[in-house]
Amino acid sequence: MNDSEIKITKSVLRWILFLPSAIICAFIGSLAGKAVYRIPFLDYFLSNDSLFYKVIEFPLSGICCGAGFILFGVLIAPRKKRAVSLFLLILINVISLMVIYAILFTKIEKDYWTVLFSVFLTISSLITYYILEADPMDE
Repeated sequence: MNDSEIKITKSVLRWILFLPSAIICAFIGSLAGKAVYRIPFLDYFLSNDSLFYKVIEFPLSGICCGAGFILFGVLIAPRKKRAVSLFLLILINVISLMVIYAILFTKIEKDYWTVLFSVFLTISSLITYYILEADPMDE
């Protein structure tokens, strides 16, 4: 294979893998958000059932999940980074709004912590999108 074929192959692979890798990074970001408050000295004060634990866990997880989804999707996409960031923003917000609607307006079990997670996921993805928009990206 010559240089141009390798370049094309890399570009195609990056286009194929940008969405799955963004989803994986969002999941890892959510886990990282949960791990942030597991600092050893805080672990003594928090139990898994406490209100303080949940007030920290769900917003932090949502923030890390939304930011990780947009950032890593844009980092992996080879070109058209503005279009990719807009696509990922719309995708994550549509999914988040569907989750909020399903929890609040259907007859499934009301889990308001997931609504809190989704709200912070939406906010962090919007903030990440606008930060990336202010940054000069290649078209």
